[in-house]
Amino acid sequence: MLKGLSNRDYQQFDEKYIKVVMLSLLSDVNLYIPHSEYEVSADGYIDLYLQAAFQPKQSAHYFIERKADDGRQQLNGYLKTDSARNIPHLQSYVLVFRKDRCVQRIQLS
Repeated sequence: MLKGLSNRDYQQFDEKYIKVVMLSLLSDVNLYIPHSEYEVSADGYIDLYLQAAFQPKQSAHYFIERKADDGRQQLNGYLKTDSARNIPHLQSYVLVFRKDRCVQRIQLS
């Protein structure tokens, strides 16, 4: 979807735009309830939380951090919160983007 953008489109392009694209694609998928900027602590917000819509106690849930650089340390901190520990079968990823490409996918749990 991002490959059709020009270099001018990428001026001041940041992770918010990638999140909007991800949310628009996920809006048609009924398997997960997407939560943008999900609060995990008083000063911590996960970029995207995909909550299992069906059988939430048995299904996987996902925390996704999108970064221009490695966000591993930030996500590790979020995973230690009570909010995260109370989510069953939680899996977490840091997605590192360069322009229109995900150049790295780091799984933490």
